[in-house]
Amino acid sequence: MTSNLETLKRKRAGMRMQTTELFNKVETALLDETISLEKKFDLLSICKDQLNEKYETLKKLNSDIQDGIPDTEFENEIENSENYSERIIESRYKITKFLNERNVDNQSVVAESYGRLLCPIILKLIPSEIALDFNWKRLNYETFNVEELLLFLKKETESREDTLSMQNSDPQIISSKKGNFKHSPKYSNFRRGTPTASALTTNARNACVFCDNYEHDSISCKVLSIPEKREKLRKEGRCYVCFRKFHVSSKCKFKLTPCKICHGNFHNTSICLNKLTNESTLPKESNSDAPLATTAVSHCKIDKKDVCNKEVVLQTIYVNVECERNSQTSLLLFDVGSQRTFVTSKLVSKLKAPIIRQENLQIFSFASIKPQTKAFGLT
Repeated sequence: MTSNLETLKRKRAGMRMQTTELFNKVETALLDETISLEKKFDLLSICKDQLNEKYETLKKLNSDIQDGIPDTEFENEIENSENYSERIIESRYKITKFLNERNVDNQSVVAESYGRLLCPIILKLIPSEIALDFNWKRLNYETFNVEELLLFLKKETESREDTLSMQNSDPQIISSKKGNFKHSPKYSNFRRGTPTASALTTNARNACVFCDNYEHDSISCKVLSIPEKREKLRKEGRCYVCFRKFHVSSKCKFKLTPCKICHGNFHNTSICLNKLTNESTLPKESNSDAPLATTAVSHCKIDKKDVCNKEVVLQTIYVNVECERNSQTSLLLFDVGSQRTFVTSKLVSKLKAPIIRQENLQIFSFASIKPQTKAFGLT
């Protein structure tokens, strides 16, 4: 097994040397002004195809190597592989950007003309609320600007990532910072402690990533052993720190405190290997340390003690609902935890809206843990 692993590593090292030569070749071609445009196009196209082949080969080698290495080397191996893969992706992006820009320039296409064609296509593919927000913020309503749309999407993505990171932060750190905010005087008459509709999802829980149970969070899971938890995280490509997908622990933004057992920065305390031998000496954690506050979209769980007032302020607005030639003014409730839009049978009757088909849905009502299956008419 060890000899086979060493063979794979040597093969990968040779493949990386060839790929590094390709990197240098691409950089030289992009900066060389003496090469004709046609020759540069052909050279970069060939390099791009070669990079694609190298990427797939290295991906297979990385996977084989990761299956054979011990857990103690796994984090460093993942970080090393990800860094080199990012170099390949960056090089391919430079080639693609150069080829696309030169293609547009050679065809004498005006930016405004392809903006009118491209932007509506992109706006149809993104969520409707984001598309609406972009149209509100457009600088010029008569023309579409591709660069303006790309900049907006970049800021929108970064803002959502920052918000998600803040929502999943340690509750103690968040509560310590609340006192630093100065509220505007115009909100001084609002009663403190009055819950709004957002309270219905503030304390919502996602399922445990290890056993898919909603009764406890991932950190408190006792179903799997620590080695089994690590193996499941590795197979699903999850971070060892926050248990989320699509990034490694060395690049995780969720780094508040190091491991309480070994003081390492690249794994969560709940999956520390030293915990197997030192578990009896660990200080007991209070219930206030868990769970982490997250937001679920399919269901929500809220404790009775969190809603101490008899009165709840809901987010509502009057809207004009239309169906063919019939219209009706109705009160709309914003349920931020719902995946579907529901209307009352009374409103359907007034609008004379046709029922297309019947559909069975699993409904998580407020404060419920298990769903109820009901049949609804789709209109």
